[in-house]
Amino acid sequence: MVARAARQSRPHGRGRNVRDPEEPACRARARSAARTESAVTAEPKTVADLITSRAREHADKPFLLFGSGRITYGEYLERCARVAGMMRARLPEGKPPHVGVLMGNSPEFLYLIGGAALAGAVIVGINATRRGAEIERDVNHTDCAFVVADGLYRQFLTDLDVPPMVGSEQIYGEPYEGPGPVAEDLFLLVFTSGTSGAPKAVRCSHTRMLGT
Repeated sequence: MVARAARQSRPHGRGRNVRDPEEPACRARARSAARTESAVTAEPKTVADLITSRAREHADKPFLLFGSGRITYGEYLERCARVAGMMRARLPEGKPPHVGVLMGNSPEFLYLIGGAALAGAVIVGINATRRGAEIERDVNHTDCAFVVADGLYRQFLTDLDVPPMVGSEQIYGEPYEGPGPVAEDLFLLVFTSGTSGAPKAVRCSHTRMLGT
């Protein structure tokens, strides 16, 4: 009886080595969870992260088409890095890194936005419908270190008590490779239209920008 019981126990013992039919599904779920965790970890925290990651993933794909021109993601990052270098060279130590922009829609405006993202600077979008003392008030109220203006709008800064003006053709410097911003840093100050009073500067952090 004892021997028979021992023989009967062998199949039971071998049964413990049989693969669980649920195991492949468990492994698949584990791999999926690992990929999800990796993707979450790799999510951009700042606009600078987003620009850099997209340039690495899609370096030769078109980022911007304008007229007959074409800019790839890689080229956009390169130009933004040069704009960031200009900003870091011009921004004074110990003061808000605010860069006023008074321009129409153009590729250079996008380079300024990307450059500010890489440099940890803040773009102040000046309301282009304002004139004279109104522009002067907006620029000085937001502590702009300098103002970038294109050929159409720079005439509106003439004879105003505002910080130095930089032409849109002067926005490039040496590529910036220093530290960037953190998610909570301020990224944009965008003036409202001012339909119900003086325009207000709306604050937008990197986190808020990525969430819109």
